[in-house]
Amino acid sequence: MEKENILIACVGITDPIRSDYDGPILHITRYYHPKKIYMILSSEIAERERKWKYNEEAVHLLVPKCEIIKIETGIEDPHSYDSLATEFRTICEQVKYENPGKRILLNITSGTPQMETTLAMIGMGEPEIYTLIQVTTPEKKSNHNQAFNPEKDDLNEWFEGDLDNIGTEPNRCLTPQLYNFRTPVIQFQIRSLIENYDYNGALMLYKLNQDILPEKLGILLCHGEKRLCLESEEAIKEARKCGLVKNLFLNGRRDIAELVDYFNSMYVKEKRGELNDFVMRLEVLAEYLGLFILEKKMKISVDQISSVRSKRKNATRFLNEQKCKECMPGIEEYFVQKYFFEEEKNRSFRWGNALNSRAVVNLVGYQSEKKEIYKKYAIHVDEMRKWLSLCARLRNPAAHTIVAITDEMFKKEYGGKSADVLCANIRKVMMAVFEKEVPKESFEVFDILNKMCVDCMRKV
Repeated sequence: MEKENILIACVGITDPIRSDYDGPILHITRYYHPKKIYMILSSEIAERERKWKYNEEAVHLLVPKCEIIKIETGIEDPHSYDSLATEFRTICEQVKYENPGKRILLNITSGTPQMETTLAMIGMGEPEIYTLIQVTTPEKKSNHNQAFNPEKDDLNEWFEGDLDNIGTEPNRCLTPQLYNFRTPVIQFQIRSLIENYDYNGALMLYKLNQDILPEKLGILLCHGEKRLCLESEEAIKEARKCGLVKNLFLNGRRDIAELVDYFNSMYVKEKRGELNDFVMRLEVLAEYLGLFILEKKMKISVDQISSVRSKRKNATRFLNEQKCKECMPGIEEYFVQKYFFEEEKNRSFRWGNALNSRAVVNLVGYQSEKKEIYKKYAIHVDEMRKWLSLCARLRNPAAHTIVAITDEMFKKEYGGKSADVLCANIRKVMMAVFEKEVPKESFEVFDILNKMCVDCMRKV
């Protein structure tokens, strides 16, 4: 079923009738049959419309049941972009809210040139919502002849003499694509989205405007979306389509690449101010970075210190008392002393806990204290304990309330420092652990991707 049409139109001096033909509003109404018309009125036009209601009555002569909503903007200078931009954007957003699922037509032929341009820019920004309608002049003549004057002209007589009523005149409505204007507007919007690492939003906008954007841009945005969602295999497929695997995947080792990508996703969360998600991921990062140190650097496998109580594929692993004591003599005494944070003094360690972030970090801590060769990891253990302690202090209040973690809350628990400082500290730890196997550019992959997207759009 065809969508209902809603028309937004500035009222100008060519409305409702000029030179024996429809003005733009009347002509759009004739061919698109809008259910509602939102008439945007400047101060001057509003005064005239309040007094004579000539535009409203003209529409009702053509479509009696059309609902008219008049919006008196109070705009004194309809030639000023500054006075129009915010007001028109607010109006259009309100119309969208009031008419979900409807097709919204924007009349870009009535009003001052500045009014027409402002509506056109809004429409180009959301082509999936708005349809731009331009009304040409009869026989391609310029609008220099007489317009209806409500002060002295009879509207019924003018309507009866309207040549568009005969039915032999052509439809003068056009839906211009405005490619030369539309392209930079869409590019600006995509650039704004990717600067906030919103690849999903940018990709949706790309799909609506594929006709004016390069295919490579869509591939890059799809890669960004998959990469940010940690869908590595799909992200690699997208990068391969444009021969950029080596440019976007800078780590040769898969295990390291996955950890770096996980941190990069946290970095994006921090940049967006999504601190709840950022904090929740601290535990996971600490656990897997600890396991990397334990297995790859200290040569102790997960099977040597834990066991599972189920045959399920993703069954939870538990600390195995016997295995741990055989592998790490004295580990129980260490756990008793170190397992809990300072603020958890009253808690005591018991075997049977899940192999979680806290257990892993403490296992690494034990090895770094007991063996000279691993002492260099002690400083990293101290840092990871800070992450876990911070997470515990922030997570519990956030998990049991609907209040988001704010910058102020974060700074209060992190010694007055912000989340971007923590990101920098995490990056230092990871680079020290991975040593030469990770180039620093690995931690800038989304910024590298953004530059590729911008360069790609510049070639259009």
